[in-house]
Amino acid sequence: MRRAVQRFLPSRSQVQGSTNSIRKSLKFDSINLIQDFYIDLDEPHKVFRPGESIKGTIVLDLKKNIADINITMTLIGFIKIKQTNNTTTVRSKPNLLFQHTTVIYGEDSNKENCQDHQETESDLDDEQTLSLSGLSKGEHRFPFSIKLPRKNIYTSITFEKGSISYSLRASINHNQASPLSSIASSPASLQSQSPGSLIPNPKNSIQHCDKNLQIIVPINVAKIPKPSTKVAILKPSDKKLKKTVSSTSTVNSNVTQFTVASDNSMDSMNNQSSQNNQALQNGAPPEVRLFVDITESGFLRGEMIPLKIKLHHYKPIQSSSGIIATLIRICRVDNGPEAPIQSFRKDLAQTIAPLYIDPESLTSEISTSLKVPVDAFPTIVGSDLVTFQYYIEVLANISSKNLISSNGSSQGSKSSKNKFSHSLVFNTETPQEREMLRSEQGVLNVDKLKRIKNFLGLNTEIIVGTERNHKR
Repeated sequence: MRRAVQRFLPSRSQVQGSTNSIRKSLKFDSINLIQDFYIDLDEPHKVFRPGESIKGTIVLDLKKNIADINITMTLIGFIKIKQTNNTTTVRSKPNLLFQHTTVIYGEDSNKENCQDHQETESDLDDEQTLSLSGLSKGEHRFPFSIKLPRKNIYTSITFEKGSISYSLRASINHNQASPLSSIASSPASLQSQSPGSLIPNPKNSIQHCDKNLQIIVPINVAKIPKPSTKVAILKPSDKKLKKTVSSTSTVNSNVTQFTVASDNSMDSMNNQSSQNNQALQNGAPPEVRLFVDITESGFLRGEMIPLKIKLHHYKPIQSSSGIIATLIRICRVDNGPEAPIQSFRKDLAQTIAPLYIDPESLTSEISTSLKVPVDAFPTIVGSDLVTFQYYIEVLANISSKNLISSNGSSQGSKSSKNKFSHSLVFNTETPQEREMLRSEQGVLNVDKLKRIKNFLGLNTEIIVGTERNHKR
């Protein structure tokens, strides 16, 4: 009797076969399944801030019915460092800052997502197919809202050695891996690589699309404390000027540096002048001191940075280009645990001023300014991989010899093709130093000047911010 009944009832293998046939007929069929798939942001040109919500819609246009899928949205943030010949390690993957995935449609751990979506066409009538998280032929829209994290997030930039990037990735995935859903046979493999494509896809992904995001971390320069006056001291010994390596310097400074309170900076400068005159009368070796004072510690892009420079000397000197002030940016890159941290310097702005030491007071006061470039990105610190900091570097020629002239050519130079009419030529003793010229961007290379004993210099850090808001 049991055998007779089993003849009319479908077997378990037949039931599974019919279900698999339905799935197979509705599954991914090469590149002929998806007509269009993209992310539409509500504010596509907005520059987002940490903690803000990103709202938009995932648009999916299908050519055929599809079953047993889910749609996910992933928020990705990463830092990519380009490989250099000097590094011993190879970074094949970007370093993830964060990666948060949300299921927009379909099942997640055997639980259905209840978010609504809009369908323009419906050709799916089989109730059994609907239970497989399927979608019908036509256009579907899935609204989403994702909140940016507040920690471990930095301003998105692209620089010479890499980038800090953020993107949204929408993915169509099979709930079960299938050879038909391999990335190699999907339309995603035909797309050119984008920054987001550096992140690996799940093995069961059918298709994905990326949307790059611009993020800026706000820095209110109005809340940054005012800086103290920076002082560099040079003490002559045995009638020869010698420099002391600074333990507090941050950017290749070769002299002793310290700070004094900004409220008493002018008094300190005047006291030093009287001390120098008194030292000369007593026969004691005098000192050369360089004071640099700036009004603020933080500036915005495009703003001018006023500088007040004062130099105390033990003898009267004069130079047509005795003061060189440069705005520099220092990038520090970590290339891996087995490679040293690399530092890269870029000169952004520069001003050159004459120096005249008054024979009576043996002091010189110079007021000048530097402009923050409008395309400079804000200060970036806190990351273990890459940091960007800004400094003002001031060099003073403390000798009576004019080491820089405004000639258009240099004697003893090997080639005249790279000479410009506006060049500044170094009149130094060695042939190598005589070939130092102003670059085409109008910024003088001062690396070799810092090694010359006749130059006294110091640096002070500033913050390049994004806003100036005095409200509490």
